[in-house]
Amino acid sequence: MAALRRLLCGGKSHVSEVLRREFHRSSPAAIQVTVRDAINQALDEELERDEKVFLLGEEVAQYDGAYKISRGLWKKYGDKRIMDTPISEV
Repeated sequence: MAALRRLLCGGKSHVSEVLRREFHRSSPAAIQVTVRDAINQALDEELERDEKVFLLGEEVAQYDGAYKISRGLWKKYGDKRIMDTPISEV
């Protein structure tokens, strides 16, 4: 009750102080994931959801991609859906 009274009578500085305290006390809304792992999970979900989806790229199969974006997908989905292709430059 005292915090509410200070909030109503104190102005903007008290509002930001109350919001800051509440923010730090709250638990995280989601698990932190790296961008690399998020992309890998999204690729895995789509490959699992739709058997027409496939991945082509340089060293995405056996090497798991330069940044390991396709890590584990070749072993899980095989050569027909995860394919290494050469760089094609004109």
